[in-house]
Amino acid sequence: MKSRVVSSLLISLPRLSYSQTFAPTIFRRSTTSAFVSQISTCKRISITDKPMSLLSSPSGTVAKPQPPKRHCTSTTHDDGYGDGDGDSEQSRTGNSGLFVACPVCHSEGQVISRRRRTKKQKRAYQNAKNNGLPLPPPPPIQMEPCKECSGSGIRPIGSVKIDQLPRVADDVQIGIIGGGIGGLALALACQHRNIPYTVYERDSCFDERSQGYGLTMQQGGKALQALGLAMTGDERLCGKGIHSKRHIVHKPDGTQVGEWGMKVWGREKKEEAKRQNAHIARQELRRIIYNQIEERDNENCIAWGHKLLEYTKGDDGGVKMTFLKSNVPAVKQVVKEATMLVGADGIRSAVRQNKIGEHVSPFRYLGCIVILGIAPSPSSSSLTNDNETVFQTADGTTRLYAMPFARKGQETANALQYLKNGSENSNIGQGETMWQLSFPLTENDAKKLSAEGAASLKQEALQRCGNWHSPIPELLGSTPEELVSGYPVYDRGILDDDVFRRGCVKEGVYNGSEVTLIGDAAHPMSPFKGQGANQALLDAVLLARSLYQVYRVRGDNENIKRDPEKLLEDILEEFESSMLKRSKGKVKASAEAAKFLHTEAAIAEGNVTRGAAVAALKDK
Repeated sequence: MKSRVVSSLLISLPRLSYSQTFAPTIFRRSTTSAFVSQISTCKRISITDKPMSLLSSPSGTVAKPQPPKRHCTSTTHDDGYGDGDGDSEQSRTGNSGLFVACPVCHSEGQVISRRRRTKKQKRAYQNAKNNGLPLPPPPPIQMEPCKECSGSGIRPIGSVKIDQLPRVADDVQIGIIGGGIGGLALALACQHRNIPYTVYERDSCFDERSQGYGLTMQQGGKALQALGLAMTGDERLCGKGIHSKRHIVHKPDGTQVGEWGMKVWGREKKEEAKRQNAHIARQELRRIIYNQIEERDNENCIAWGHKLLEYTKGDDGGVKMTFLKSNVPAVKQVVKEATMLVGADGIRSAVRQNKIGEHVSPFRYLGCIVILGIAPSPSSSSLTNDNETVFQTADGTTRLYAMPFARKGQETANALQYLKNGSENSNIGQGETMWQLSFPLTENDAKKLSAEGAASLKQEALQRCGNWHSPIPELLGSTPEELVSGYPVYDRGILDDDVFRRGCVKEGVYNGSEVTLIGDAAHPMSPFKGQGANQALLDAVLLARSLYQVYRVRGDNENIKRDPEKLLEDILEEFESSMLKRSKGKVKASAEAAKFLHTEAAIAEGNVTRGAAVAALKDK
């Protein structure tokens, strides 16, 4: 409850108008005094309340901050507001603790390095100066991780002075279309920076759709850390994350052709590596992020049942959005406005369709179909009973990939409950396993098979792999039809920076200079490199950091003279260029994987990843 009070106070901090954001003097002593007074008169907390430790002195100074501790809403912990004995009100309720933008690096996670020149460069400079030679050019600016926030860009609110809390203009409103992982991650990152936002989601509630299957957090782990989530230790992804420690490749008869991982290398008992990947159910990760948002903001920040129809230029600048509102007795259209709009609404993005159009970058069919399923983990095989093994089996055309989905006792898909008398089968119930079956198929046949539904998809999987090595037949057979789906695999080509920024250039059509895209809406890719969600998370954090540079209140020493609207356009252009450059290689590699994973290269011998095995074959 105490964090909720501080949260509400932070949200209610007085903001200035957008045009005033760039004024030389913004934060005045009277504002600080009023805020301190507001805190001190609150019945739940005071500036001398030791458990809260918001301030260590009436002047607002605090002790030297420690690196931010990562937390999750479902994990008991002490977040710096408690007395450290694990029995504070927050620890009992599983409160995540509040994070705000680091005032030292301004949420960037990095600062300019003080080491501008190496010793060699210093000697060269001094030699030129002493001998009257032309001075060498100054070295490029070097950046280094911010020590105050350990490179995350955020810090616990209790470690930040009152007059350093993030402040933005009061007439700023970010409209986020889509409440998937990317959209919610952007909302949480904006929340840390006190940037007002509203997420518009077409579903009527959080659990209306399952929102996909399993994810493997790779580079996206850095983004999750920048959102205040732990990626290592017992609190890793609120205890839901699973680190795989063994990867095995088989032929259909069970012949092993490759193996690697921590267990294989004899390092499974050592401290977990910081860069180790983590597996988690997509909906669980989405729920973790959603819970973080709810800890601080009320439900008004997420508008359920809002399907975007179109957007146009706002009457007073910004963007005007028209929605079909479905969560009311009579379906009706509503109009909302925002300073800028972010499309995080997936591969079939309505925002992208409005901004860029289908003809500029149409869907590309990648020549295969994917069938997905979640089953109780068979306990009869070491491949599925330890919740630490990832395996894949292929015959040169058809490929099956399986990974841990949930530990025993943490089953999120409830696969066992769908099966009749499932609890009586001693060979299942050791957690849950997700499998992904893929094989080449014409686009029309892939669409047809997908449209036939779960029963046909499961039958196709059993027909192709029902006689493969154990535990594949049991895994497929025990998968409830309710947890089977399939779809043709598509992506889109990466657009040039200029086309992405300008959008659809047609007379009378608003190209949306205040509109951008993230995640699958910007750069959809195949699932075969596991990069979709990772890139969406990186996009969200990068965009939030960029927007904070536009909207945050600045002091005398960092006053920006440029026009605010021009600054927004420049910042979005920089963000989009960086995003597209980063994701371009991922889109290409994912498309290539859609091909080589369905060839003999997928079962080439070698204790390396399949991508590395293919590269080795090319080098021969």
